[in-house]
Parts: sequence; structure tokens; C-alpha cells
Amino acid sequence: MYDIIGDIHAHILQLKELLKKPGYSKAWNYYSHAERKAIFVGDLVNRDPEARKTGRLVRRMVENNAALFVPGNHVYSLLTCFTKISPGGFLLRHNSQNRTAFAATLRAYIGKEDELMDDSLWLRSQPLYLNMKNLRVYMPAGTKN
Repeated sequence: MYDIIGDIHAHILQLKELLKKPGYSKAWNYYSHAERKAIFVGDLVNRDPEARKTGRLVRRMVENNAALFVPGNHVYSLLTCFTKISPGGFLLRHNSQNRTAFAATLRAYIGKEDELMDDSLWLRSQPLYLNMKNLRVYMPAGTKN
């Protein structure tokens, strides 16, 4: 049985409360359920300064087989900020509009830049879609949410 959770946007407190409703409990440093698995769809970043903690919680759930994750457009955009296409150039331009869009997320990693790079690599490793026996999950990169 699956619980599909969309577009967290770094709201870790709301996420923790939401996970408790169907009976997920904290197991060391992540949440799990004896009979269910969460499927996170969409965005973990932006809109709240707890992006690092939120991403880390979801990552621990995925790594401990308590969840699956399909990234959304904000995650893709964040990753393009770090994807070089030429010396000094990136897939997403480093302009004031893009810096403002990711300001809360980037502030969450101040002093923890090594975690930002590690989390970026993990995000890149996540599937673009899930194609399971009775369920398909995907978030097209251009989706506006």
C-alpha cells in the first residue's frame, strides 16, 4: 500500500505531521510504516528555509526503503544551477531571478556546501518516473505547480 505525497516545498513540520496521520512513526532519523510506503512526487525545495532538513528526511526514507521519490520541476531547476555546460556557464543562468527563486534553499546549506553537493548527486540519481505493477508515477519537468 502506498501513500502519495506531492510538492512538500521544504515544509518539514507539515511533512512530519502528515506522515503521522496514516501511522508512520519515527525510526531513528526517518519515518517508516510497517505496511505502507510513501511516494514523494514533486518538489522538496523552495518556499521554506528547511530545504536541507526536508531533503535529508526524504532521502533517509528512500535509502531505508520506507519511500520512493520522483523529483519535480523545482528540483530539476535547482540541479541545472549546478550543471556546467561550458567554463563559467550553467544550464540555468545565475541571474537575480533564479538566485531569488532558490534563495531559501541555498541559505539552508550555508556552511554545509559539501552536503549540498552530496544531496545534488543523490537527487540526480532519482528516477524520472516509477512504473510499477499497478501504478505509474511521473512528474514531467515542465509541469507548473
